[in-house]
Amino acid sequence: MPEYFFESLDANLDTFLDRANAQSITSLCWSLAILGKTGQNEWMLRKLWEKATEANLASEGLVQLKAVSVHAALAGVTLPINESRGQAMQEALREHESSNSVYEDDCSKLLTAAGFKHLREVSLTEGFGEMLAIDFACKERKVAVEYNGVFHYLTDLVEGGAMRYGGGENGRTKAKRRLMEDLGWTVVMLNYADYKEFETNGEKIKFLRRKLEEAGVALDEETGQY
Repeated sequence: MPEYFFESLDANLDTFLDRANAQSITSLCWSLAILGKTGQNEWMLRKLWEKATEANLASEGLVQLKAVSVHAALAGVTLPINESRGQAMQEALREHESSNSVYEDDCSKLLTAAGFKHLREVSLTEGFGEMLAIDFACKERKVAVEYNGVFHYLTDLVEGGAMRYGGGENGRTKAKRRLMEDLGWTVVMLNYADYKEFETNGEKIKFLRRKLEEAGVALDEETGQY
């Protein structure tokens, strides 16, 4: 289905660019990147990118553009961006990522107590900073633990315009998981709702150990470390 869609879009791209709003164009850029299609659709991506980066976008759109630039670069496609727009994208990303910090601090302490020796915010690949930083990483064993807060999941609108969270992982989260696995990392995803369900630290530690073991991360009996 994505192949058919992008083939049709390719044939009618100029018409789409003339009629679509900035966020729609940005979302299509993002879709190409998240689906791993930046390389084979480079011409289309560059046309969409040019239009999107000229527009006045809200924070979420800027975060999407940052994701596009990173995934494109990893596919060997360098997209032009002026300094001011690049700074705006980076600032939007920082604001977007800051919401999980309190829970991540707590999770880091409990992972240590569970026996998982790790570093925080480890860049997955050089030069891309926090956009592709692993939340908790054991670099020696290439084990990545990601704390997925509310914005890592799909949402629905419910009565009154409120947001209901808890759907499947969103595209950006799936793309990051895919990239980590392609680079040889064992990936453990922690759903914020599952983690918050446990009231005591002891229960949370058991949960974390179980998630590590389910992913195939073995406990070293001599060191007591995962």
